Amino acid sequence: MTMTARRLISTLLGVALFGWGAWCSAEEKPTPQGPTFLPVDFESLPMGSLPPPPSEAAAPASVPEDSHVEGIAIAPLPESRAKPRPFNGSPSASLLAKKRISAAKMKMKMKMKMKMIKLEAPSLAALYVASADAMQLDGDATLRLPCNDRASVIPLRWEKVTIATDGQAELAIRDLWFDGRSCAVAPATASAVKLKAIAWDGAKPWLFAMRSEASLTLVMPQVDDLSAVAMVGSAETMRAGFTRVTLPMGRWGSASVLASLQSLAFSPATDAHDQGSGQRTSEQPLDLAVELVQTMSEKNPTLLVHTRPSDPSLPDEEVD
Repeated sequence: MTMTARRLISTLLGVALFGWGAWCSAEEKPTPQGPTFLPVDFESLPMGSLPPPPSEAAAPASVPEDSHVEGIAIAPLPESRAKPRPFNGSPSASLLAKKRISAAKMKMKMKMKMKMIKLEAPSLAALYVASADAMQLDGDATLRLPCNDRASVIPLRWEKVTIATDGQAELAIRDLWFDGRSCAVAPATASAVKLKAIAWDGAKPWLFAMRSEASLTLVMPQVDDLSAVAMVGSAETMRAGFTRVTLPMGRWGSASVLASLQSLAFSPATDAHDQGSGQRTSEQPLDLAVELVQTMSEKNPTLLVHTRPSDPSLPDEEVD
């Protein structure tokens, strides 16, 4: 019965992936790099999971102004380059009223100053405001947060990927506290998990994974399009200079990821407007499909990775 179920699931996955590839690549032109279909030994993946964000109850009452976290800098926003308009003619009541309103707005702006919380050096990292309820996160090398007397202490998360020369990788997670009243940041907790390479471009790994009893986490370069769904629970995605996807697992359940990558190279983000251009290691963009399935009788899920060159001739609206 188990073998029958596994054959059925494998057949369905093969048909689904073939159909997805055909749908995404109508009238495909021959390319040197063909599609790949790779089963992954799930049990060989390192055990690890991301810790939950700090709760509001754990927030300190305040963060001292002289508090500092190594690798994080706080700086004022660049000054506006807008030039004041020249005034011609005598002042009127309407103009004086506008001046009073402008003065009030300026006073309010002085009370609420925006600051940049940024990484001191380019790296494969992402900063974002942490939330246990957010499933789709956007990270940056720079955050813009207000500083004023009404601000409160909020949690920030700093994720950083390190890839060694031997292809081994690590994901470090640091939780921070930012106090908008003192405009200062303080450390909270820190942890790190090991990642295993499961897909390569030549000799260079570009897709990493780890597992826990209840989830599978994937780390890959920056993506253009991303879709992650699961039958059990909700998938969590974090997009920055790199991409992280965490899929929940459950018996007799499945989860999948569809993504489009312009480059298979990891490239550090340098600021909020540059998420890393990346040096392309492949001749053309790549479509990625990851399938995770587990029956009631299986000890470990079946993990499949399918890749194929993207078809640039398709209109953007036809590509997931």
